[in-house]
Amino acid sequence: MKICKRCFQEFDENEYSYDNPAEALTDIFLESAGAENSRDVCPPCREELGMSNLMGFGQ
Repeated sequence: MKICKRCFQEFDENEYSYDNPAEALTDIFLESAGAENSRDVCPPCREELGMSNLMGFGQ
């Protein structure tokens, strides 16, 4: 079990398949922002961050 660095909820990384395009956008965003490991954010938060960046609200 891991703790999400954004919402602080526990999540099991093995329960999710990271196939969502919004999550891929989050990987790109977090890597460019200098995050050490983008997998420390739970999949629901990853999807939310990815969609926010896609729509331009993450500015």
